[in-house]
Amino acid sequence: MQSYETFQAFLDVFMRGRDAILSKWPAHVTYWWKKKDEDNVLFLKYEDMKKDLEGTVRMVCTFLGKTLTADETQRISADCTFEEMKKRKVKDYVCQYYGIDSMISPFVRKGKVGGWKKHFTVAQNEEFDKWYFESLEGTGLSFEFS
Repeated sequence: MQSYETFQAFLDVFMRGRDAILSKWPAHVTYWWKKKDEDNVLFLKYEDMKKDLEGTVRMVCTFLGKTLTADETQRISADCTFEEMKKRKVKDYVCQYYGIDSMISPFVRKGKVGGWKKHFTVAQNEEFDKWYFESLEGTGLSFEFS
């Protein structure tokens, strides 16, 4: 697992698509975005799940051809909240797999939209925005960052 001395070092690698987790992010997300209308692809965004978790659960069920009662949907949604998922052992497995010491640098952080604001400087935000808009220009894909 690559480690970075500064957030700027990670950001430089991420935006240039070299040896970062999710390297070449624009190519990755636009590849799947182009397939979003195929029968075997369900394209979800974290921000949308945060806005309407029960709606997302229903969408996944529809995609899988499953029907749930209102109670089942509510129970699954409750089990899939950030707080509940953070408690689960799967995070420990993911951290071990990627070599992340969850006590030093938690793989699962706060689960809030807009947390990036605590890490980016104004200059980094401007650089990222330019890169982001150029990378996704003409694709119809966008993300909400707040």
